[in-house]
Amino acid sequence: MKYSSPLKKITSLLCVFALLLSLMACGAESAGTENGSAEAGASQSGLPIAPGKVQAADLLENFTAQPVEEKETDEAFAGALLRLGTLLLQKLGEEQSGSNLLVSPLSVMTALTMTANGAAGETLAEMERVLGGSLKLADLNAYQAAWYRNLAKASDSVTLRFANAIWFKDEPGFIVKDSFLQTNVDHFSAAIRKAPFDDATLRDINQWADLNTDHMIPEILDFLSPNDVMVLLNALCLEAKWSVPFDENEVRKEALFVTEDHTLRKVSLMQASENAYLEDDLCTGFRKDYAGGYSFVALLPRQTDSLGDFVRALNEKRLLNLLGSQQDVPVFIGLPKFSYDFKADLADSLAALGMPGAFALADFSGITDSYLLSIDRVIHKTHIDVDSEGTRAAAVTAVTMRKNAAPVYPDQKEVVLDRPFVYLILDQDNVPIFMGTVLDIAP
Repeated sequence: MKYSSPLKKITSLLCVFALLLSLMACGAESAGTENGSAEAGASQSGLPIAPGKVQAADLLENFTAQPVEEKETDEAFAGALLRLGTLLLQKLGEEQSGSNLLVSPLSVMTALTMTANGAAGETLAEMERVLGGSLKLADLNAYQAAWYRNLAKASDSVTLRFANAIWFKDEPGFIVKDSFLQTNVDHFSAAIRKAPFDDATLRDINQWADLNTDHMIPEILDFLSPNDVMVLLNALCLEAKWSVPFDENEVRKEALFVTEDHTLRKVSLMQASENAYLEDDLCTGFRKDYAGGYSFVALLPRQTDSLGDFVRALNEKRLLNLLGSQQDVPVFIGLPKFSYDFKADLADSLAALGMPGAFALADFSGITDSYLLSIDRVIHKTHIDVDSEGTRAAAVTAVTMRKNAAPVYPDQKEVVLDRPFVYLILDQDNVPIFMGTVLDIAP
């Protein structure tokens, strides 16, 4: 796919990240579910109804979505997501050195923007700075409302599902403000559930994650603590076929991938010639299109650079410039088949990035006056499969809220991914759905 301007090219790169993120709830429709006894009972909001005894009260019928201001995706929104994604990769790279990483900036931003709709004062200001940079909460709501609406326009070639839900504890004295719930219904089509927060609730939440990621992420939470009173969830799922699939006859079955500690891995290396080459002083790379306007972007550091050093040098400006300077020249590519899962509690990373107040002396008075609330955990799970036919990826982000939370402080170019590399999945507007690093490939 060729772009008419640097902004369009940047938008494509962001779209690759967004595509990886949006693998969230792969299915037939953006709000649809799979066939089966459990899936057949799913509501239109994407909230599954478990077979058998269900203890949660569905409150969505009490809220009708109202028209809201919308902002179409532009460089400001795509840049904010690229910024959030690179910052998370940098922090997680420090915390989980040597591990393959995969985050969905779009999923993380969605779950935390829903949470921020109940924040006030310095808590809100911190969350706005981390999530949007110069963008305010109203901007984030408006951009995401438009992005969700545009899911209905997605190509038949790409399956992209997105679901949001808010579960809160059925507890005497805990009253959640209707204004908070209404805002998240209006902008995010969030399903609303009131539940006892017992083992059955935990089962239902995990079933919701399983169904809305096409079973790629069967469980998001290991437990609910006694002080947990709310869980805000986003799930996204993407299934995309390459515009031009790799020829299996051109797959090298015994190719080598060299890890940073010089361990040799035998991999299946998919080879092809593309016409989208990327290059700056730190890396070379390529973009390969999926059918339907999404893209996969790979960035390979110069031989002298470690992947950690390269990731630390990334920011949204560099990525936008890199994408905007794409050269439409032949490039031979080598892409290893890979598949892995990733899990992290993002609480420490987000606190370090500038929103510590949300986890300590927080002001979430927009959610309730019943208790002082703070964020306890931000659990993020992702999954990706890349093969000769295309890509399947999913992400779930769960924000758990607790009462009285304790502080948590001119020749053909060549790019062969035979050593650690960075990749993004973007939508057609460069919204980063997924961003990841590959340091090792399981045999």
